[in-house]
Amino acid sequence: MQIVAQLAFESHYPLALMLNSVANPGWRTDLLVIPVETMVRESQQSPQRWADWKNALPLLGWKKTRGARSEQIRLAALYEALSDFRRDEYADHTVHQITNICRSESLGFAPLTEDDAAGPFSSLQRFLSENEFQNSGMNAFPAVLRPTLLGNGENGRHAVYYSFRYPTVLGPVRSPKNQVRFMQDVQERLEALASQSPDFLDSADWALFQSQGPLRNKRIRPFRTRFAVNREIEADFHDEIAKAKDIWGIQSAAQFFPGGKKGFLSRFIRISRCDQV
Repeated sequence: MQIVAQLAFESHYPLALMLNSVANPGWRTDLLVIPVETMVRESQQSPQRWADWKNALPLLGWKKTRGARSEQIRLAALYEALSDFRRDEYADHTVHQITNICRSESLGFAPLTEDDAAGPFSSLQRFLSENEFQNSGMNAFPAVLRPTLLGNGENGRHAVYYSFRYPTVLGPVRSPKNQVRFMQDVQERLEALASQSPDFLDSADWALFQSQGPLRNKRIRPFRTRFAVNREIEADFHDEIAKAKDIWGIQSAAQFFPGGKKGFLSRFIRISRCDQV
């Protein structure tokens, strides 16, 4: 779960304590135990059944690993499509991650809604309101996002977010010296991929944003100004903004989102289905 705010924690321990006190969790885990001794005894008592079971394993394994094989094929196609670009391994890995989010094979982030059971959203907001959020190390109104898959209209969420400030790409993460230029590189790679292989991104649309400030690149839009917020983003966060107006007494969506360069939403990409923008 991501807390979208400008955090001033020296460590994340105070935040963990805060979440624990709000959620009052009761943890549970399941453990799968495979009794090897029983399997050996069964193989000795019923050799034919044991042989049938062993013969079924390769077919089952082949079926279950089809996604992994498809992933390797897509990865090869991705690098072929990006072969004309200047070599940048981190940019390629980022495009790969965004591609998987577009295909609903990797998680993006989406704001919690009032009927979302994924976290103690209302309790967290009220806890911060009663205890003054500044005392928790925050200097902006807290919004909560949870990991989720991009949906298809029936399942999942219609729009998800990937943050360039707090990336979830697998593998080493580096901090580009010029993050705007890096976002432009990612955008150009995504456009080339969509042009050469339209089905690669699974009918997903995207837009790059930064929190505010002057932009030298027209492809990266400010998602907020001093008085207004992008309509699509405001709609995504509708329930959280409404809750903030009720609990915090803010007057507009522009007050809900922090400015600056350090938050989850300081620089990000919004991904949606083309028919659900």
